[in-house]
Amino acid sequence: MLISENLNNSLDLLVQKCFEGNRILDRQMSQLEVKFVMNKTASILHPKLAHQFPLLADEISSYQGSRNAMTKYLETFTDSTDYNNPNEVFVKFLDYMKELEQSVIEVMEIAIDEKDIMTHAFLQSFLLELKPFTNQALLLVDKINAYGNSSLSWMLFDSNIKSFIVVGGA
Repeated sequence: MLISENLNNSLDLLVQKCFEGNRILDRQMSQLEVKFVMNKTASILHPKLAHQFPLLADEISSYQGSRNAMTKYLETFTDSTDYNNPNEVFVKFLDYMKELEQSVIEVMEIAIDEKDIMTHAFLQSFLLELKPFTNQALLLVDKINAYGNSSLSWMLFDSNIKSFIVVGGA
């Protein structure tokens, strides 16, 4: 194994955090579609966001495998969050992205402390892959705030969602 047990356990936590992102986003898309009747928003964002987080987890797991380390797939929580409005949905997504970036940075610091330059380099590249998702979260928060907090404004937001997409093209 070319990664210490401590560092590999930290990578396992990042895998878990990515799967938690999928869980959060799946629940958010359900709320957007059903509760807030933002079907277009949910159908566009679901594959561009929620479906990407297991793929991000797979990147970490593949890296672990390439260093002869096995991934432990840790439990994720049940998400039955009931959002009051779409603003809460997008703010929570932004908060999650900031937490994920910070978690990656913390594992990068462990890699530096352990002089594991290869893992640090991998995580640096991985962190840059997260940037478009954080950018998307910021844009969604800014846009939903600009549109306002009413059923009519949500409908208008929903009708214009394609113009707010920065991940994976429109």
